[in-house]
Amino acid sequence: MTYLQFVIVFLILPIGLLSFATVRWLKGKGRRPYTVSAYSIPGALALISTIAFVYTTPWDNYLVAERIWWYDPEKVIGVIGYVPIEEYAFFILQVLMTGLAVVLAIMMFGPSKTSKLARPSWVYRVVSVGIIAAIWSAMFFVEQSGIITDR
Repeated sequence: MTYLQFVIVFLILPIGLLSFATVRWLKGKGRRPYTVSAYSIPGALALISTIAFVYTTPWDNYLVAERIWWYDPEKVIGVIGYVPIEEYAFFILQVLMTGLAVVLAIMMFGPSKTSKLARPSWVYRVVSVGIIAAIWSAMFFVEQSGIITDR
């Protein structure tokens, strides 16, 4: 699997699905819930992505230059500095994917303007922990099973 294929399968496709689900949720509900109504979702995601890009770029270049991590030159499009181009895309896309997932979770499970809850209910907490455990378990299974290899 090339790095570009990885980015497409594990970042771009989920971002597309999360974007679709977020827009659909907003259209169905007609407005944002109280917990995200004061923020610009695209603006916040752009700001966090920019911060991640700025602080990660020198760090990754250092790690590759020192051979702490490396890549197969045949599996990347090209390199800027020491780092593959796809890695720069990863900096931004990973933040977008995570941000969209968080925004969607807040919209689906967070308190609304009419809610009398000062903090999330136990259902929200159980569902959140369950989702995180399922994602972690899936990642562990994929890693241990050898479904994705670089050979």
